Amino acid sequence: MSRYPIAIALLTVTALGLLAGCSGAPGRGRARVLRTAADSLADWRARADSIDGTLASLQKVEGEQKLGGATSKYTAWYEGGTLRVIREDLSMGPQGSRTSRFYFLGDAPRFAIESGTVLAGSVEAPAMKKLEREMLFDPYGRLAAGSKTLDGTRAPVADFEAIALAGHAQQLRLAALVAKSGALSGAPPQGRAAPPTPEPGP
Repeated sequence: MSRYPIAIALLTVTALGLLAGCSGAPGRGRARVLRTAADSLADWRARADSIDGTLASLQKVEGEQKLGGATSKYTAWYEGGTLRVIREDLSMGPQGSRTSRFYFLGDAPRFAIESGTVLAGSVEAPAMKKLEREMLFDPYGRLAAGSKTLDGTRAPVADFEAIALAGHAQQLRLAALVAKSGALSGAPPQGRAAPPTPEPGP
């Protein structure tokens, strides 16, 4: 499928950025620390908690996607036909795993919360680390604010992480829409409509 090369390219770019960011390599693409993340992220944490409290009353759609050794299982919640949240459990084999929640306004992801494990460190000595990450996106999928820790240590958030993560959220949105349409029509769900794009970064 035509999406596969794009997903693989995003994964490659992310992996290179991950290793460069953890090793502290200088360069124009080096991750930057966001100074204004706290207030904006706090507001969205509160909004996310409020939305989570309504999920039991919303329409739920589930699906699964595969790409190489990665498996993505997701659940999407709709309110009156409007997507509110997607939860994803992504297993990347030896590359780690993560659970993510994406919160939407209209068709755009605006907030993401992630936890799991990720292969990080230098090229010479990669190591599995615990990842906790939050991102706030602007309406165009660009980084507005972010917070991240690796093994409990604060780490910088890079602009390219937000672009990749927002793109992945959009892939999940389209996959959920296909699955939702199939459920309404009685057709089998199309779990491979949007392959996962794993893009953990430091």
